[in-house]
Amino acid sequence: PLSMQASDHYPVISDFTVDNFTNHARGFSFPFAEGTGGNIADSVAGLVGKFTTGVQTWRTDSPTGQTGDFSMLFNGAKKISAADPKQLIGTNGLNDDYTLQAWVKVAVNYAPAERAVIFQYGRKPGFAFSINTNRTLHTTVFPAKEISSTATLPNDGAWHHVAMVHTSGTNMIFYVDGALGATVNHKTGAGYKTDSTITIGAADNDANFFTGNLDRIKFDDRALTPAEFDFPAVPTLGIRKNGNSLTLFWPGAVTDYTLEANPVLQSNGWTSVSSQLQGGENQAIISPTNIARFFRLKQQ
Repeated sequence: PLSMQASDHYPVISDFTVDNFTNHARGFSFPFAEGTGGNIADSVAGLVGKFTTGVQTWRTDSPTGQTGDFSMLFNGAKKISAADPKQLIGTNGLNDDYTLQAWVKVAVNYAPAERAVIFQYGRKPGFAFSINTNRTLHTTVFPAKEISSTATLPNDGAWHHVAMVHTSGTNMIFYVDGALGATVNHKTGAGYKTDSTITIGAADNDANFFTGNLDRIKFDDRALTPAEFDFPAVPTLGIRKNGNSLTLFWPGAVTDYTLEANPVLQSNGWTSVSSQLQGGENQAIISPTNIARFFRLKQQ
């Protein structure tokens, strides 16, 4: 964002923020929320992913553990492709910074015969985000630069969040469960190929298939901080007194959750509660009543 202010010779009328002033989307996000069917939807750019290799296998096993939340199981022979012919995604035109994120679950002692691609994209920035044969995180800068790291998935068969942040002209930083795993110098910026298809679970040429569960695949066209990651799986919902009202709040970087309320703590009957972004937080102002109410964050 840019901020502009009046000069010293004139009174300040207001500060204002200019955002999204170039013609770009902020990336893509595939939350695997469908639970049925063979297509998956991107909630940012509106792209559609389809199985081009293998068939869909939905699982209720997910990072949140919430009822109705799903993940996708890959068996080492499946690939999802999502075409981006209009190049709706990509870097922001100002620099080549970007962030790659996903939730992954692999078997204990996971050691694939070849590096396993979580997802990749060819146009600028051209990248692949992968797990190497020893469970370490790996990224590719197309057309050909391979960048290994020492950031390692725990060998416990559980869900883990993985992320890679690229700061152009500086480095690649790898994270596991929001914690710094490794920093690798990388001075040459983003890569680029002519392909404009996103693939999930394998490379575009049907190599390096992934085996395990994937969920919440994300690409952002800027370098996120760990506080902005899609981690933890369920964001913390806080409450504080605000005069005669109560403020429910959760991190502002969390954009794909809805606040819901229910007079009874049960699986059905939840209704949406309006909220707004204020000072880096998502907030909802609640007026107390004599009726019990329960609140939760529900992934969209």
